[in-house]
Amino acid sequence: MGIGIGETDYWGNGYGTDAMRVLLRFAFDELNLHRVSLSVYAYNPRAIRSYERRGTRSKALCDRS
Repeated sequence: MGIGIGETDYWGNGYGTDAMRVLLRFAFDELNLHRVSLSVYAYNPRAIRSYERRGTRSKALCDRS
């Protein structure tokens, strides 16, 4: 799954964070998963902050251009 909000007028309104909240709730509560992993590019600090707000811990960041 990818979360992309292309229209900059909608950035910073919490849509990506909300999508992550719904996805994680489904993964843990409905699918009974114990761990979820994700990839994020280092040049995307908004996504990194969103994931950190949801309680994710960083293992490594991708540094691909």
